[in-house]
Amino acid sequence: MAEVSIATLKSYFANGKVPPYSNYEDLIDTLAAQAPSFSGASYRRTAEQTMPTGWDNVDWNSYQFDTDSYYNGSYPDRFTVPETAYYRITAYVLWLGNSTTSGQLVTELICSGGVIARNSWEKGADIYQGQIVTNLVKANASDYAYVHCYNGTGSSCNIAYNCRFTIQKVGS
Repeated sequence: MAEVSIATLKSYFANGKVPPYSNYEDLIDTLAAQAPSFSGASYRRTAEQTMPTGWDNVDWNSYQFDTDSYYNGSYPDRFTVPETAYYRITAYVLWLGNSTTSGQLVTELICSGGVIARNSWEKGADIYQGQIVTNLVKANASDYAYVHCYNGTGSSCNIAYNCRFTIQKVGS
C-alpha cells in the first residue's frame, strides 16, 4: 500500500470522496502508527504525610494513570523516565496549617540530580499553603525525578492527602 497521510485522507473526505483503498485494516494501522502517542504518569497521596523539620521527600501511593511504568513501588518518592526525551514535570504540595509555629516551607522538583524548580514561602502559624513547581527538562533514560520539601517551622508539619505529581513526555 502506498504511504498514507492524514492530510491526504482529509482532502478525500473534504471533497465528498471515499479514499481508494481496498484494505481498510492496513489503512487504520498505518494511520495509527502516525498518530502521536501519549506517555506519562500522574500520582497522588491518599493520606497526609508528616514532614519532619528539615528536608524530606514526598512519597506517592496512588495513581490516576501510568502509561510506561514511570513509578516503581520500591521507590515510592520518584518517577524514572523510560527513555531520553523532553518531559514536563509538575508537582502540587499543600502544606497543612497544623504547626503552630511559623517558618519557611520549600518545595523543590529534582531531576537528574539537580533542582529544576523551586517554590519557597514564609508560613504563618496555622496557615495552609499550596505550592506548585513545574518545568520542562531533557532527561536521559533511567534519570529520576522527585519532590523534595523543606520544613523550617521547627516542628513537624503535614502535607495534604491530595498532593499531585505528574510527568509527561513532550518530545524526543
